[in-house]
Amino acid sequence: MSEGCLLDPVVEEITQIIQQLARVRRIVEVRPRDNLLAQGVVDSLAIVKLTLFLEERFPIRISDEDIVPENFRDIESLSRFVQSKLR
Repeated sequence: MSEGCLLDPVVEEITQIIQQLARVRRIVEVRPRDNLLAQGVVDSLAIVKLTLFLEERFPIRISDEDIVPENFRDIESLSRFVQSKLR
């Protein structure tokens, strides 16, 4: 992820919530391209919580069809997904 992208408010919000989820699971560091599913940062319950958070924080609706591993794989893909919903 480029330095300028780190200043994006969507990326910042998503990074913060992912870091909170990681801390609960005693995961020390999560980088933008780390696989959240493989690392155990995000599981089915966390995806539900994350979906609710995103819908509350941003003016978007996430359908069941949107909840696929490709959209929740890492911070970068999640940020791209939310940004696409904002357009």
